[in-house]
Amino acid sequence: MKKMIVILALMAVILPKLGSPATEIGNLEPVTVVQIVAREYAIEVYTDTGAIGRGQDLLAAVDDLKDSASKEIFLDTADYVLLWGDLSREQDTIQRLFRPACGVCRAAPGIDLPSAAEYLKLHSPQRTLGEIRTGEKEDQILRMEEGRGIFCPIQQ
Repeated sequence: MKKMIVILALMAVILPKLGSPATEIGNLEPVTVVQIVAREYAIEVYTDTGAIGRGQDLLAAVDDLKDSASKEIFLDTADYVLLWGDLSREQDTIQRLFRPACGVCRAAPGIDLPSAAEYLKLHSPQRTLGEIRTGEKEDQILRMEEGRGIFCPIQQ
């Protein structure tokens, strides 16, 4: 019964977003973890499925991500958003792109996102995007070593 509810919920999220009725379910690529990295002159977006996008701002990076992916990417399925760098100018866009219930924390570039996805399924970050919207700050950094994860406090 629980599996059926999860499937129906996913379909309720995914079906309205399909570009056309001809999109096949096999062409969809739901993601669990998205990492957003602010570089000096660009934003990079990575997913646990291996997709990568780059652009001058977050929307451009997401467009590049979707254009370069072999399948149709759905960011609405993301449960976790990992951040790195100064993303203060992108906070409104992050809030629009992802659900308020997404867990959020810091994670350095190069982290093994598939391993992070497995770890995060069992150990959620303390903050959600909804809490960040109300003024809370990310207070954890996720570190992955040899397939194992650990949350470390951010030193203020």
